Amino acid sequence: MRDGSSHVKGVYTSIPNLLQKGLNVPIADHAEGARLRLTLMKLDCDSEPFGTWTEPDFDGLAQCLEGFVRTDEFSKDQCQALMAALDQATKVARAA
Repeated sequence: MRDGSSHVKGVYTSIPNLLQKGLNVPIADHAEGARLRLTLMKLDCDSEPFGTWTEPDFDGLAQCLEGFVRTDEFSKDQCQALMAALDQATKVARAA
């Protein structure tokens, strides 16, 4: 937010879980100045995150997800659905 504070919306254990429970509330409902930030981490591990991406572009996220498709951790369809949902969510927020 503009004052530097953060609001954690949730911790999701899979792309389907994030799509169903995390991205189902319009970003436009968030406080003024809030931006969606996505951090990808390995579960049950105290290592650094794989990365953090922020709207509106989520630069580099699609490329990072490709690595998980190659290792069969995520499907290509799941990754495409996530990118589409993030794109749609940020379009809705900009239009509000």
